[in-house]
Amino acid sequence: MSKFVIDGLGIPWGMAFLSADKLIFSQRNGKIGLINLIQNKLVWLKNTPSVYHNGQAGLLDVAVPIPPQIV
Repeated sequence: MSKFVIDGLGIPWGMAFLSADKLIFSQRNGKIGLINLIQNKLVWLKNTPSVYHNGQAGLLDVAVPIPPQIV
């Protein structure tokens, strides 16, 4: 089953869930966005580094660190 979430994106490249309702993603051109999956709202992060993009080159993936274990 698929669901339309948001439009107006360039070339989304990588994504990771921050929570069940929030998704962070990168675009090849260097833009990084956050999508609220409940409200279908997009927020672009500001002050991201410049990225060279051409062909397969560009900002690739995003990753969310695993929180440290409390002992």
